[in-house]
Amino acid sequence: MFAKANIVTDLFALANIALADISARILGEFMKKPAYTEDNFTTGDNLGYLLKTSHNLLHEVAQALLKDEEISFLQWLTLFKLQENSARTASDLAKQLRHDNGALTRCLDKVEQMGFLERRRSEQDRRVVELHITDKGRAKVKALTPVVLAIFNEVLSDFTDDEFHELNRLLKKLKLRLSSLGGEQGVRLP
Repeated sequence: MFAKANIVTDLFALANIALADISARILGEFMKKPAYTEDNFTTGDNLGYLLKTSHNLLHEVAQALLKDEEISFLQWLTLFKLQENSARTASDLAKQLRHDNGALTRCLDKVEQMGFLERRRSEQDRRVVELHITDKGRAKVKALTPVVLAIFNEVLSDFTDDEFHELNRLLKKLKLRLSSLGGEQGVRLP
């Protein structure tokens, strides 16, 4: 009886080892190797650095090309977001633009002083201050949109159509992945 029980136990153990080995081989084929290791990670050539510096450089180029305009690139972006109705409050804008609340409030103050937006109390919740683009603000967005598009198109002029679409696809995929890891609420590593 003991011999049969040991044989059955041994067979189950061998079956489990074989299944684990097969599973590891199958998963290994589908799972790619890590993008970064201690051997290939550098501060000047990693995803975070490249994205951050590209973002900053894009803003610098846009700001330089808009230097003679009445509003800055950030102010234009703010008005554009309001025109799209993708943001209603200063907090919404700060989250979407990934911008500091204090700096954005100063930006909004200037844009409001120029007559491009109005702040109004929400009718649903008087504690909430909503932002509304004015007709003057819409006209400014319309006037500067071709300039901003020309800037973006110049930045992308070395890319083929396929490269542009692939870059957009990959950035959206990256954004989705980062959001799934927790985004603003903190990272949840698998």
